[in-house]
Amino acid sequence: MEIKQVPITDVKPYTANPRIISESAVASVASSISSFGWQQPIVVDGNNIIIAGHTRFLAAKRLSLDTVPIKISANLTEDQIKAFRILDNKLNELTTWDDGLLEAEMASIDSGELEAFRHLWASIDTDLQNSDIEFLNDMISEKESNVQDSDVVGSVGDYVTMSFVMSPIDRDMVLSALRSIQNQEGLENTTQALLKITKELV
Repeated sequence: MEIKQVPITDVKPYTANPRIISESAVASVASSISSFGWQQPIVVDGNNIIIAGHTRFLAAKRLSLDTVPIKISANLTEDQIKAFRILDNKLNELTTWDDGLLEAEMASIDSGELEAFRHLWASIDTDLQNSDIEFLNDMISEKESNVQDSDVVGSVGDYVTMSFVMSPIDRDMVLSALRSIQNQEGLENTTQALLKITKELV
C-alpha cells in the first residue's frame, strides 16, 4: 500500500457522505492525531475524493495541518466505492470487546502513559461510545487505582517496584484487606499497609 503526503487542499470530501460527523468526533480524532500521529491514512479515489477518512480529514483541518497522508484506491469501481463508504462506517458497530484481552492490554500500559490515555479518552463524547464508555472508564479507573495503590511516599530512587501475579478474585481480596488496614491505621497508602503487616510477621 503506497501512502503519500499531499497538501490538504488537494483532498476533497465526498459531498454525499451519509455519515453524520459530530464535533465531538472531530475533536476526539484531532486529539488522537496530536497524541499518536497519523496511524491511518485517508483513503481517496483517483480524483482525491475521500472514500474513508472524513473525520480524519476534518480533524486535520481543525489542527491546521498543511499536509495529510493519503492512500489512493484507484482500482475500485464507483459502485464498489459507494459500498465501501457504507461498510466502513457500519463495520465498527458490529464489533465488541474481548474483556480478558482488553483487561490485559490496559494492564500493560505504562503508568507514565496512563495520564495521556485518560485525557484522550475523556475527550471522547459519550454519544460516540454508547455502552462502551462506561466499561472503558471502569478499566481506566481500575488501572489508576492500581497505580495509586502501588505508589510509595519518598524519592523514586530509594524504592523498587514489585509485581504479583494472582487471580482477579485474589487481587480484590488482597487490596480490600490492605485498604482496610490503611483506613484503620490512618496510613497514606496500601504500600504502607503491606509494610506494616510484613514488619509484624518478621
